[in-house]
Amino acid sequence: MSLPSEIASRFQIRGLLGEGGVGRVYRAIDSQTGQEVALKCLQPKYATEGKIRRRFMREARAFRRLTHPNIVKMYDYGEGEDSIPFISLEFIEGRTLASMREDDLGLEELLDITDDILKALAFAHAQGVYHRDVKPENVVVRNQGGVSTAILLDFGFARLEDDEGEHSKHDAFGTPLYMAPEQISNAAPVGPGVDIYSTGIILYEFLTGGPPFTGVHGMAVALKHLTDTVPPISAKQHLKAPDALKAVVHRALAKAPADRYATAADFRRALAEATGRLEGLTKEGASILLGEKETTTAAKRIGQADPREPHSVGTRR
Repeated sequence: MSLPSEIASRFQIRGLLGEGGVGRVYRAIDSQTGQEVALKCLQPKYATEGKIRRRFMREARAFRRLTHPNIVKMYDYGEGEDSIPFISLEFIEGRTLASMREDDLGLEELLDITDDILKALAFAHAQGVYHRDVKPENVVVRNQGGVSTAILLDFGFARLEDDEGEHSKHDAFGTPLYMAPEQISNAAPVGPGVDIYSTGIILYEFLTGGPPFTGVHGMAVALKHLTDTVPPISAKQHLKAPDALKAVVHRALAKAPADRYATAADFRRALAEATGRLEGLTKEGASILLGEKETTTAAKRIGQADPREPHSVGTRR
């Protein structure tokens, strides 16, 4: 695939960072600012598709609300002369959490990453934004001066609490391996619980070496989220995970949202208490902890999707 040399008469393309079902992300230089950016664009063939275009711009509106050290920064958004919309984002040098699956992370490093994810989610939820696709591929870990920071990416499936548009709070979006039961069944409105569940799946996966539910295709995994009991956590030996930590993860993975932690801040506090890290929280972190505002038919429509790939079911109630 040949790359464009320039987009919107402004962004000088330096390479392709990634490609999804309808969009691409380029490494680029913004000629107006001189900044290196990650430039997210719709593929030309989808640029005139109204539904896809509106969803893309909904992501930009979500980013406008989200200025937080654990969420990727948006610099600008708009469209070029060719009417292809773009979102200009902070370019982050780092590794995705997905690329660290085989690294045998230590328990403290894993808990630090999880804490950063939950700080990002606590802030996003307070702004009425629910991510709906929290997974290792959407978390990048940056190391600056020996300090590692996890940063949440890609709000392409986000729901804005006050912006229903053509998508209701019951629409099903997400990646089957990490989808909460209510995302699949539409049994409850999408809220903080979907992101809490997905974060619990990540923690389970990195503690044990694999997610709790797997299958050859998306439908098989989705049905397990709906019906199967989460297997006991048999943590990697070097992690020495305490039983209290395992209990916290299992609660985050409860089938019913009401049985999980009510907020990302509650989940964060429970993890800190279970692992003796509560006193180590920063003043900024503690303020978030204490003051956060906070069916089978759908499963079939996931069809034969790769369970690691994002998918839109698109059902409504």
